[in-house]
Amino acid sequence: MEKRKYKRKIVKGEVDGKIILADCLNILDLSMNGIHFKCIRRMDMNSIHRIKFKKDGISLDVTGQVVRSTLKSEGNSVPVYEVAMTFKDVSQEGKKSLEKLISLIGNG
Repeated sequence: MEKRKYKRKIVKGEVDGKIILADCLNILDLSMNGIHFKCIRRMDMNSIHRIKFKKDGISLDVTGQVVRSTLKSEGNSVPVYEVAMTFKDVSQEGKKSLEKLISLIGNG
């Protein structure tokens, strides 16, 4: 049974995302409430991070809290973590940008 408040949108194409100390995120899906991605940086449960997105002229900076972080074996020497975060205190302007970004990623 689906418990999420907002439906996730699977990312088609590429969306640039960054977290401080992690230059590159492989974004798997995104919703109005949160994000699911892979990165090479370990993130502790309940830790807070700022995420920056860029795509087709849309730039967004939001704060998120880690709700899940799992080490995944990717067959190489660099550890890869799969992380889920929920967004915290997104401004009205940020919500509008997030809606635009979500509509763009599905059209990838």
